[in-house]
Amino acid sequence: MISNNQLTARGISPGFALGSALVLRPLDLKYEPITKLDCNTEMARFEVACGKTKARLEALFSKTLKNLGPDAAAIFEAHIMVLEDPELKDATKDRIAKESLTAEYALTQVSAEVVKVLENIDDDYLRERAHDIKDITRQLMVFLSGQDDVDLAELTRPVILVSHDITPSQMASLNKEMVLGMVTEIGGKSSHTAILARNMEIPAVSGARDATSKIKSGDRLFLQGSSGELLLNPSDEIQRKFVADKEKEKAEKQQLLQFKNRKSQTQDGHTIFIEANIGSPGDTPLIERYGAEGVGLFRTEFIFMDRTKAPSEDEQFEIYKKVLTANPEHNIIIRTLDIGGDKEIAYLQIEKEMNPFLGLRAVRYCLKHKNIFKTQLRAMLRASAFGKLGIMIPMISNREEVRNSRMLLEECRQELLGAGIKVAEGIKVGIMIETPAAAVIADVLAKEVDFFSLGTNDLIQYVCAVDRLNEEVQDLYEPYHPAVIRLIHQTAAAAKQAGIQVGICGDLAAHTGLLPVFIGFGIDHLSMSPSSVLKTRSCLSKLKLSDCKTLAEKVLLAGSASELRAMCEKP
Repeated sequence: MISNNQLTARGISPGFALGSALVLRPLDLKYEPITKLDCNTEMARFEVACGKTKARLEALFSKTLKNLGPDAAAIFEAHIMVLEDPELKDATKDRIAKESLTAEYALTQVSAEVVKVLENIDDDYLRERAHDIKDITRQLMVFLSGQDDVDLAELTRPVILVSHDITPSQMASLNKEMVLGMVTEIGGKSSHTAILARNMEIPAVSGARDATSKIKSGDRLFLQGSSGELLLNPSDEIQRKFVADKEKEKAEKQQLLQFKNRKSQTQDGHTIFIEANIGSPGDTPLIERYGAEGVGLFRTEFIFMDRTKAPSEDEQFEIYKKVLTANPEHNIIIRTLDIGGDKEIAYLQIEKEMNPFLGLRAVRYCLKHKNIFKTQLRAMLRASAFGKLGIMIPMISNREEVRNSRMLLEECRQELLGAGIKVAEGIKVGIMIETPAAAVIADVLAKEVDFFSLGTNDLIQYVCAVDRLNEEVQDLYEPYHPAVIRLIHQTAAAAKQAGIQVGICGDLAAHTGLLPVFIGFGIDHLSMSPSSVLKTRSCLSKLKLSDCKTLAEKVLLAGSASELRAMCEKP
């Protein structure tokens, strides 16, 4: 029975949270195209909006300069110049004065005209400037509307975020020290927002329908990110239980610390490597905190987000170098740009697609935009001199994509060596197996690369034909589906036959129910959210390789997900 203050939700990131809600609602920037108003009043409103926008941009410039350096800060310096450009500012004031328009009406008219001209010019720099103008126009419209545009990087008090959705870009920029938990109306456990929440150790639930209408900012919320429990204005008894549960969780974490400096081994001494998935250099302290044995997945797309142009080669080089030098004894696998699907980056101008998860994603985009791909590859190769680098290419579906990517990589290597820039020898190059096509021809692809890493989040999605962000079919997103397990086995067998490393970097890497199956299949690397490392190592220590191999043989005979699950979860 669901009580009046209990909302239905699904757990997507473990942990407990109790605190004040902050409801994020889309801003309503609509306006009435009214004319014949008091020009002086409208002019004054526009000047105030310009002043506030400039102050915000200057603050962002200073903060970015301090945290990320001059290349990244230049974005906001350019925005200040756009704001002060007579083409936008003076033209808008002129339109207000001459035609007696509202500030909003005049601004949007002028902005649209300038953008249209720039977008039709055959010059990349000027076309990019059109995006800057759109961005500045939106910021001005926010201040003109009198609404608050919440900057998640500037939160000053602890809150539980409530939103229809929280994008990967927003996740990448938020101040995680001030986010106690998250509630979203859409999104599944394998969405990139959920993945980031687990990486950041932020308890979260999704599928909380109508949460933004039922919950108000300031309401007290309790959530449990494993079970999906979500309570609005919980009773004193529930709040006392929260304190008790937090203490229990703390004790469990303390107990797991005994596994921090241990090898990842079964009872009978079979060793695998348990590594961490990260999204930025800021995540690297978590590797040491949880005793991860390297980085099995560095998601580089997040350094492309929350900005108006792609990071330069030098900027990327410094980021990759920072991660490598922070972990000199560990292997660091950096994934090339994986955008598309639920990871949108406006300035990359990816057209809206009917089926974005089946569209111009990841390596497909990179091979069509070689300048962006080569910039990233050059930065990675330059950074290789500072640690143990592995390069991983996502979304492979055929051999040609592998060969074309490696050809570009070699081209970049020769360019750097020709310029006298040091590049490490023997850099391992691998691919993600996340399309059924790649899994089926794994024996062919194994001859082209140094390692495989199974991206199980997408693999499950494609095998089961289930949009992993669609609430209506989440029950069909089934990690225990026999087809999924058989493709994982087939991939592992092909890797073993070719003598290359095979791992899992999707959510299933930390799935304790399937852990013995993966060990039995010969999976030798598991990469996961850092907070899952110790629990997985603890579970591994209780297994025997012989039992794992026996179970692995049995599950391949299962005819249904329920049958397979029963085999794995049998006491």
